[in-house]
Amino acid sequence: MTKHVRVRGEPDRDYEREAERLVDEFADRGLLDGDIREEAEKLLANDRPIEALRRVTEYRQNVR
Repeated sequence: MTKHVRVRGEPDRDYEREAERLVDEFADRGLLDGDIREEAEKLLANDRPIEALRRVTEYRQNVR
């Protein structure tokens, strides 16, 4: 097993990939309306998956 050494300032790609996967899962299940879905897609396109997941999570908490 390879030990992952995190370099200061290097984003952890595993977290980013997981965040993107979760945002896609919300969208695929139809849990996002048009505005938040569009905002999340823009954030993903700008390589900001953590922020996209944060926005989607906030939206889903307010919808309940």
